Amino acid sequence: MKLLPLTNDFTFKAVFSKHEDVLLDLLNSFPDFQGKNQIASLKVLNPEIPKDMKFDKAIVLDIRAIDSQGNKFLIEMQASNQPFFSQRTLYYWSKCKFCK
Repeated sequence: MKLLPLTNDFTFKAVFSKHEDVLLDLLNSFPDFQGKNQIASLKVLNPEIPKDMKFDKAIVLDIRAIDSQGNKFLIEMQASNQPFFSQRTLYYWSKCKFCK
């Protein structure tokens, strides 16, 4: 049986959005979340950011979460180089009332 890699969007969402403890371990493995910055708990939220206007682009993030300290996370899995990823991230942030 061949398994889908964790870098696949479907697999990433299925594993990390349904298993908050595994997502917590993943985030805490990054250097920015070591020591006193370690995340104690995490809640996965609805990844959809509704459109403000009729012609806006709908946004569905891989994972959107908030920790026990009120820090907010927009998590996107990128398996390959995305030339416009920084612009797309800025667009997501600008449309996300959750982030402000």
